[in-house]
Amino acid sequence: MFLVAMAGLAQATTVTVGPGTGYDFDTIQAGIDAAMDADMVLVAPGEYVITEPITFRGKAITLISETGPDETTIRMGTPADPNRGSVVVFENNETIASILDGFTITGGKGYRFWDSDESRFEWHGGGILFNASSATAKNCTIVQNSTEDSGRTGDCGGGVFVGWASSAILTNCIISRNSCRDTGGGLFCWQDSSVTLTDCTIMDNSATGVTAHVNGYGGGLFCGRRCLLTLVNCDITENSAGVGGGGAMCWDNSSLEMANCEIMGNTAKRWGGGVHCDTASATLTNCIIARNSTPGIGGGMFCPYQNSFITLSNCTVWGNSAAQSGGGIKCWGGSATVMNSILWANTAPNGPEISLQAAGRSSLTYSNIAGGKVGIHVQGGTLNWGEGNIDADPLFARLGYWDDNGTRESSDDFWVDGDYHLKSQAGRWNPESQAWIQDDVTSPCIDVGDPMCPIGWELFPNGGFVNMGAYAGTPKASRSYFGEPICEAIIAGDINGDGQVNRVDLEIMALHWTDDEPLPLP
Repeated sequence: MFLVAMAGLAQATTVTVGPGTGYDFDTIQAGIDAAMDADMVLVAPGEYVITEPITFRGKAITLISETGPDETTIRMGTPADPNRGSVVVFENNETIASILDGFTITGGKGYRFWDSDESRFEWHGGGILFNASSATAKNCTIVQNSTEDSGRTGDCGGGVFVGWASSAILTNCIISRNSCRDTGGGLFCWQDSSVTLTDCTIMDNSATGVTAHVNGYGGGLFCGRRCLLTLVNCDITENSAGVGGGGAMCWDNSSLEMANCEIMGNTAKRWGGGVHCDTASATLTNCIIARNSTPGIGGGMFCPYQNSFITLSNCTVWGNSAAQSGGGIKCWGGSATVMNSILWANTAPNGPEISLQAAGRSSLTYSNIAGGKVGIHVQGGTLNWGEGNIDADPLFARLGYWDDNGTRESSDDFWVDGDYHLKSQAGRWNPESQAWIQDDVTSPCIDVGDPMCPIGWELFPNGGFVNMGAYAGTPKASRSYFGEPICEAIIAGDINGDGQVNRVDLEIMALHWTDDEPLPLP
């Protein structure tokens, strides 16, 4: 078996692509066509203008640039077949072993399909199209692609389209300035498909929805019809939607799962400036939802129907706005469960933090809600105000603000993002200096999360209880302060780090006696 494996490795080769002599081929597609499974196609820097989509032809190969996306571009020129204007297409049962690594993908115009009843055309996947196939994209910039063609419904996935039982993995990619008229300006995931994005930026994409016939949902991201969209350590910023879900939207029995993500500065013209969850579920953990807006309802998040579910754990919802109701969260029939989170400085005429209407429901536990129950508007909905909720200034390290750039003109003003770490006299993490610093005050949101929740990776001293907010349970959670200088000595049995071994330590240990993960100790 060892000899067989070694023989297989020995057969793997590197095919080179580049201009002039010294390369095996001068076009990317020729290099792919010559490659075999497990081979690498290595592409020299430069701009490669194509008239037909790049396709892997079902091969488990790695297509990689020598120097990365800043110097290596694949651009769609005038398509030889106007129906096939996507830049890269996976359509031959590829798997995640087909790898695209280190390119700028631009100029795509989409791939034309008949809709389900064959009454009209639909355009999908301006940049990359996954058609009942899978692949992995790494270190790519997918920029300025579009499916804005007919102005009718069905123009989806301006940057990326993943559909019909496909699976895509995107790592360290930028999806920016892509557009569609209908749904999923940056990325569209459709019908029993799954997409996992890690360390990605989805920025300045749009689903315009310019006519009455066009939806305009999911400016940054969209998943629909039994799809799973998973994001870890991603930024979803400055995207826009003509109707709903400026940052992201999940629909029709789909699941949107986000962990350690920032959803900031997105807009929608009717509802759900940040996230729109419609007959689906959205689960956000350790996320920041900030500065999203809509002239309608649900500045931060919108949950319309009874089978729509939002779950927020250890999140910070700050500075979102809606002109009508639900500055932070709007539930109009749907349900929002919030725990160990902070909702602060959101604005709307009705329900600045949360608005519950019709059959809308919300369950709040161990969270900091600005104004307490006053910050929640209930009109026919149901509020379950649980244990551990507080109303106190969270004392963020820095609030976001507009900088006038030293002039009286507003045209050159720019936004400075806030820092949502909690101030602490025992120390908080400063992302700018990459160091721990001490403040002259301590946030009331430290050590007041659900006592039954594990404290995860909070560093010592951690008080033995999880914090509230986006950094709760992480190595960047602000440290606990006990009214005197931090105890430098490590004492056996001192679980909360207050320099004493007493009844409090025993109570903390008893609460977490059956937890699967151990308590973080010094």
